[in-house]
Amino acid sequence: MKKTVVWVIAMLMAFPALAKVSFEAQIPVEVEAENSVKAKDKAMQEAQRQGFLEVAGRLLTVPENIENLKSLSDDEILHFIQAVSVADEKAGGTKYKAVLTVQI
Repeated sequence: MKKTVVWVIAMLMAFPALAKVSFEAQIPVEVEAENSVKAKDKAMQEAQRQGFLEVAGRLLTVPENIENLKSLSDDEILHFIQAVSVADEKAGGTKYKAVLTVQI
């Protein structure tokens, strides 16, 4: 697993330097929690994980490597995230709904 993580880090760092390519994923989220603020926090965390795994899935060809990446913590995944932009945001009561674009 360590080799997989190192390889993904190297690939994600090399691509922008070589080709100025930005990898991104659009993630629709709809989350309910205690209140809309907590729902938004949870949605952001879920979208960052899902976006990272989606982009990594495009780069990796061996399913076992993708499975290994799923064991990364949210804090570890956060190191890969360059930006998150929000579109079609709706929040109220205990719900949060949006389309989040996660850039890796």
